[in-house]
Amino acid sequence: MSEPGDKIDLDTINVLIAFLSRLKNSDGDLGGNAIGDLWASSLEDSSAFTETTELSRSRHALFQITKCRDTLNAIATSANNRLPVLRLEYNESIFRRGFSLLTDDLVEHVFETLHLLDGDVDNRCSLKLSHVCRRFRSIALRLPTLWMNVTSHDDIDELQTYLSRSKDVGLRVILACAFGGTECKCSKGFDSFLRTIVPHASRWKEFQIEAAPHQLWVYLPQLRLHCYELQLPLLDTLVLAHSESSISDLTTDFDEDLLHFYRTWSMPNLRHLKAYDFLPHVFMLHSNPFPQTLTFCSFTLDNSDTELPRLMSFLAQQPSLHSLTIVMGAALLSNEPLINTVKLAHLESLDVHINLDLFPVPDTSFTRLLVMQFFFCLDTPRLSKISINLEGCDADVGEWLECIFPRLPSDNDPDPYAALREISFSMRTRLDKKEKTDLLFKKFKNLEHLSISAPDVPLHIFFPTPDFYSGRYCYTELPPLRSIHLTPGSPGDARVIEQFLKALGNSPGETKRGKLWVTKKPQLKDSHPDSIHWYAEDDLEWKIGKDWDDQGWIEESGFFTEPVNYRWQILVDYE
Repeated sequence: MSEPGDKIDLDTINVLIAFLSRLKNSDGDLGGNAIGDLWASSLEDSSAFTETTELSRSRHALFQITKCRDTLNAIATSANNRLPVLRLEYNESIFRRGFSLLTDDLVEHVFETLHLLDGDVDNRCSLKLSHVCRRFRSIALRLPTLWMNVTSHDDIDELQTYLSRSKDVGLRVILACAFGGTECKCSKGFDSFLRTIVPHASRWKEFQIEAAPHQLWVYLPQLRLHCYELQLPLLDTLVLAHSESSISDLTTDFDEDLLHFYRTWSMPNLRHLKAYDFLPHVFMLHSNPFPQTLTFCSFTLDNSDTELPRLMSFLAQQPSLHSLTIVMGAALLSNEPLINTVKLAHLESLDVHINLDLFPVPDTSFTRLLVMQFFFCLDTPRLSKISINLEGCDADVGEWLECIFPRLPSDNDPDPYAALREISFSMRTRLDKKEKTDLLFKKFKNLEHLSISAPDVPLHIFFPTPDFYSGRYCYTELPPLRSIHLTPGSPGDARVIEQFLKALGNSPGETKRGKLWVTKKPQLKDSHPDSIHWYAEDDLEWKIGKDWDDQGWIEESGFFTEPVNYRWQILVDYE
């Protein structure tokens, strides 16, 4: 045995090296017994070796260190396992304390907002809120608006519960079938549902029906039977929608009286009508069942056989319309010319989607003539906002814009688009050759907000052409734009935006403010020679940099001083 002051021989050092090497390669996953095993294996690899007192003490110390490490690892593992529970308890305590500080009025407002934002039709949000705690349940149960949705999927007990909890508020009634099967899911319970809900017809605020065509045979006869001559004084919104194919695909002798089950309804306060292919014959009725109080209409007519003259005849009977949304397809086809002008004196917003791929012969001169007829026959003196979405175009951009805005100044109407303040134009085209058009800036004198999304069309197509020699734009009178949202489709579009900002700055008039949103595509790199250099300044303030330095443009505090007298914020939105 070696004494404490003796030197350690070479064999002892070799054993220590072997032991430490194996301990290092163990990745720290060793228990107390594993240390002894490593030590024994290290001793076996050394011949003629006798364990000394120093090695014995070192071995004992290493064993204690490893044991302490294992204890710490066990504590850390337990803490990690406990951490999610602790976080949950902490968040729950913060949640409870936070809501405990809110008054019941504020909590009610939060619940009603959540119910509106959730958008569900079967009261799932309300049910969850009412099962959190006693306070939440008491608040949820005394808010009738949380229980206003009733659907044909609810069983009778649930339906009775919702009717009781909603008290006297207006009901949102949704009749819906599962679209997957050939048999209506609620064919047996549908009769009971109608018998329960019809006595509360005076409380209906919104009625919505969604059904596949093959399920109409189940719905409509019972609707006709139970919902005949209903008095609906609160009905504000009527939504008629179906899926897959048109009614004409069902049968040629389908009973239109069943189809128009709502003809006998009294709806004196109806304001919103949304029809999504459910009633393609809605415009063919001899007597219009809808009151002249409609302020919002939305129609999707892609797959129907509704002709344009009948659509215009329907619109002529709705003089109070404020907003109109139409998705057009083959429904535009008609052999009857439009003669009479439809005046919508109160229409302020028009949203038109034209899918030319649905036409038998898409994007021909005949198709554009039909579109021009539609827009020309609409007399909308108060129209302030228009949104146009074109899909599958083969014609030139300028030709389509002329079709959409065909009205010209006249003695009776010197500026037919005087009220127009906002234009949103979206276009998908298959045309390779594109001619320039300046209609957006030449025809609208009071335009303030412009949005152009045409990834297939270079932006210079839409903007006025600068004179080659002077560099000035041919049209000096530009509209008083306040905001622009552009989606560049090619790297060269950055230069177009830059030149247009110069034109805005050089236009006569008082100093104005504005904002420019630019949606930058991934292929637009700042390193491109034609790209605009963007520099962030003070929150959302942006300025244009190097491209204007050579022209002598002065930058100051993120804005442009003379000769650019417009104060424009340049906001970049990356897709």
